[in-house]
Amino acid sequence: MKHSAIIGKVRNNFLITFFVITSSLTLLLKEKGTALHFTELNQSIIQFSESVKLNFTSLRKSSIVPFSFRRRVRDEVTIPKSSKYVTTDKLNQIYLVTPNDELIKYSAEGQELFHFHDRTLGEITYIDATNPFQILVFFEDFQTIVWLDRTLNPISTINLSHFEFFQINTLAVSSDNHLWIYDNTTFQLKKINNQGQVLIESNELNALIDDLNPNFLIEKNNRIYLNNPETGILVFDNFGQFLQIIAITNLSNFQIINNQLFYQKERTFHTFHFQTLDKKRLNLPFEIGKNEIVFTQKNYWFLVRENEVVIFDKL
Repeated sequence: MKHSAIIGKVRNNFLITFFVITSSLTLLLKEKGTALHFTELNQSIIQFSESVKLNFTSLRKSSIVPFSFRRRVRDEVTIPKSSKYVTTDKLNQIYLVTPNDELIKYSAEGQELFHFHDRTLGEITYIDATNPFQILVFFEDFQTIVWLDRTLNPISTINLSHFEFFQINTLAVSSDNHLWIYDNTTFQLKKINNQGQVLIESNELNALIDDLNPNFLIEKNNRIYLNNPETGILVFDNFGQFLQIIAITNLSNFQIINNQLFYQKERTFHTFHFQTLDKKRLNLPFEIGKNEIVFTQKNYWFLVRENEVVIFDKL
């Protein structure tokens, strides 16, 4: 609630209490034969209430407002940094990969927190920050995963080719900190542990879809979502069993928050509700420019531009 509304509510409650007390006093004085006339007392009450209104109005307009009435207002914060990859986590933190493949972590206030840079592994192609305390960084050219802690210090490294997984380009963290991968050689969705052991695998998906070239994978709420731009989003249960296709096509990524799918279509942003199946275009507090990317979290909008990332409060 805005502080002006809070002040108004306090003022109204005060006036109601004041009128009750003074009205009771008026009746008591009349009963005792006091010389003060009823209308004169009412006039005094009215004059006092107008004074109270003016004082509260001045308080609302003043920059000196009691702490309980104050609310921090921050329209936007800009991170002036070029990026080739950006993602966010549920704590509203930003992970930005610079053109020279340095990973930088920022707070929602735009404060630079931590860095990670490994010159030996080439290009960072994907980051999964679903678990902000165990972050996956993928180097596709070397088929290598580096697990980082919350301060972007390496925890461990996995080379998928050592487990005879080749040409992996789509993967995600599972809810139990294992890995979901799409195996291009067998056309299967697989869950593996850090030792490369296959824990779960789907049926061969090329029997279901002819043109299968997934580009994004995520687990959320005991469902696995495999994005195939040509046909839509393939949905699986947490045992790898195929459930359905959500016919939203030509996506490069999306987010899932509170039973809703959030996704961008060129310069517009949309939601899809899993239960009601309603689709809705959202009105954003900014314009999406050409080649700009939008992310959302509970409290913020994130707009990725060519040379900066802009963070907007959801007021």
